[in-house]
Amino acid sequence: MKFMVPPASLRADNKDSINLAIIAMIMMCSKHINTHFHYSHTQLNEDVISIKHIPTENMIADGLTKPLSTVAFRHFIDLLEHFTDNSEND
Repeated sequence: MKFMVPPASLRADNKDSINLAIIAMIMMCSKHINTHFHYSHTQLNEDVISIKHIPTENMIADGLTKPLSTVAFRHFIDLLEHFTDNSEND
């Protein structure tokens, strides 16, 4: 029995890393990520994951990993509240 599961949505603010996963273009300077790249690319092609670009200022994880100004912290809290409200509807 197979269950249809939608792809896990990954959000990234680095357009080059998204392009590497989607376009399957390996450059000389990216050889050190060869193994990780192939895994991500395979998962993307098999619809296990999907990748969406999110601007840095809307990246919720940054509020947990970077020092924030007061304005940026308030924006982070707003993003968390919005994310929580949306996840309750799922």
